[in-house]
Amino acid sequence: MRNMARNGRIGGISLFTSTLLNSMRQHMMESISYATYTAGGAEHKARIESADVIADGRVSVSFIIDPTLTGGEEVTHVSLYDENNALLVSRDERIARADANEGIMYRFYFTVEEVFS
Repeated sequence: MRNMARNGRIGGISLFTSTLLNSMRQHMMESISYATYTAGGAEHKARIESADVIADGRVSVSFIIDPTLTGGEEVTHVSLYDENNALLVSRDERIARADANEGIMYRFYFTVEEVFS
């Protein structure tokens, strides 16, 4: 019993297979339905432009902050939701644009990996 499940490993061997990690990445991408951002004190909904696993294995989720909705105001918050309107990710920001006619491509990166402590 000495080598059993200590620090997330059994005898120094990883428990998660690449199949499980890839399945978790896929589930994450499929769970995200839409984004919101706050600008000028008002919340706006945004469509997810892309959700992909990039070359280094991270999940990349992007959406566009539309300049026609926010004018030149500072973006102060961004969030991701699932199809049931449940909050998945939330982050305070301070994003200002030099030009009120510019949109902003906002991208979240998520790392899905087994961590040993």
